[in-house]
Amino acid sequence: MFCNLQSLEIMSVMPNSATFMAQAMNVDNPHRETFHKFFECWICNQNSYLEELVSVSNNHNPTENDDVVLIPLIERVVRHYEQYYHVKSNWEKRDAISMFSPTWRS
Repeated sequence: MFCNLQSLEIMSVMPNSATFMAQAMNVDNPHRETFHKFFECWICNQNSYLEELVSVSNNHNPTENDDVVLIPLIERVVRHYEQYYHVKSNWEKRDAISMFSPTWRS
């Protein structure tokens, strides 16, 4: 389920998870997607954030002021999680039955 190299290459041309979900939940969109597809996109973004966090952590120097780099990154990661729970909540309201059998977790 997690992103492989091919998924990351696809992500370079795919919209981010927020854009993807906005398009996916549009009732008038003939290409309406599932929460599963949103989750795949979201997890790829999450892996990218994880790589950034690990990189910053590995290059962290306690004597320098890393707040300029750390604070915006941490805020992006927190917003990313907030987005996930917001979208999941909205999707549950629209299609609760599909949320009881989460194919995106299998």
